Amino acid sequence: MGVAPRVIPDANTITTSETDDIVGKGHEFEIHFNSSRHWTVMASVTEKQTINTRLARNVTQYINERMPVWTTIVDPRTNTLWWNTLYGSAPETPFVAFRRLVANPLQTARATEGLSRPQLRRYSGVVSTNFRLAGITEHNVIKRFNVGGAVRYESKGAIGYYGGQQLPAIITDFNINRPIWDKEHFYVDGFVGYRTRWWKDQIGAN
Repeated sequence: MGVAPRVIPDANTITTSETDDIVGKGHEFEIHFNSSRHWTVMASVTEKQTINTRLARNVTQYINERMPVWTTIVDPRTNTLWWNTLYGSAPETPFVAFRRLVANPLQTARATEGLSRPQLRRYSGVVSTNFRLAGITEHNVIKRFNVGGAVRYESKGAIGYYGGQQLPAIITDFNINRPIWDKEHFYVDGFVGYRTRWWKDQIGAN
């Protein structure tokens, strides 16, 4: 492992991790309109961005320090490099596991440092309304109902990246300039509510 034996217990119990800074910024406009005490309308439009900064600098340094050791360890039982050897029922070598679990995600994150995250849907909006039937009837039961709905929108968002290589080559890294986009979405909501009172009119419930 290239470290003193006394260090191994600490290495096995202390998680190698680090934080990074996230800068969020954006704008939101919201309008509330009450044409009467029975009918309300709300609309909002949001534009937002999230940017990674100071991303895992010490983790990168740790990997750079350990890589010369990981890639040169020879298993004396097989006389092969540990880095490229399959062990037991493992589906992949240490090298392939490192590329998949650590190197590729970290490389993508570093490459997008200082840029807006495409995974975050930048634009969204909603229009919702609610109407209490007491505005049109005095019926003892019907006037307790309210009805409403909403229309929501969110812009496209990235769900991944295309590979840096072209098939049938083995994909080993991502092309951050080619996100895989999920299309924009519209949602329609509707609801019906009823207001009553329990326990001899002491507790209000919807």
